[in-house]
Amino acid sequence: MSREVKIWLNKPQRMSWLIGAKEEYGVWGRATGKTQGPIAQRSSHAANLMPRGATGIVGTTYLQLLDRTLPPLIKAWEKLGYETNVHFWVRRFPPKELHIPSAIYPALTPEHSIFWWNGHVFHLISQDRPGLANGKNLDAIICDEARFLNHARYMDDIAPTNRGNREVFGHLAEHHMITMFTDMPTSPKGKWILEKEQQVDQEKIKQIINIQLEYNKFEVELANP
Repeated sequence: MSREVKIWLNKPQRMSWLIGAKEEYGVWGRATGKTQGPIAQRSSHAANLMPRGATGIVGTTYLQLLDRTLPPLIKAWEKLGYETNVHFWVRRFPPKELHIPSAIYPALTPEHSIFWWNGHVFHLISQDRPGLANGKNLDAIICDEARFLNHARYMDDIAPTNRGNREVFGHLAEHHMITMFTDMPTSPKGKWILEKEQQVDQEKIKQIINIQLEYNKFEVELANP
């Protein structure tokens, strides 16, 4: 049985949710709610839209993924209403009796993956274990603590894997979406993410926000005639 989940968002979280950009790179201060907001929302949204697809969860080290990325992400998914071992399974296959479908490109072993209720799979991909990206065909990428990435290696080794299933999901605006967040870079190797600001069309962003606000207002009026 579905249940209603109430979510309170701060200003940057609301803006992320309203805009829904195909590629979102965020530099937010600590405790702003990166994982609780855009990372959890966008990753679950992509997984729900693309059954049997695949998302890469990218980190600098595998230990970072296990100790610092997954625990808050799982907590955030649960806050959104998804339950561990009900809607997703972490580093273990779903029980066979649930008949959860396999991904289009299935994971052969479970220890580097999270399995979503509709067959979507999240692959854990770290830069200290290059083989984890080999042969992947991803439909989305998410990354927390992006300032620690070796960006040149990411572009060479991981970014090209965001290429899969155009014949299945190519009609979706969210297909091949990218979500990367970090706090302020403190070393030159993290400065690449600040350069993303130059690629933003601020006028278009304002238009999208205004359209979304009007749409939300219209929805409320329809629900309360």
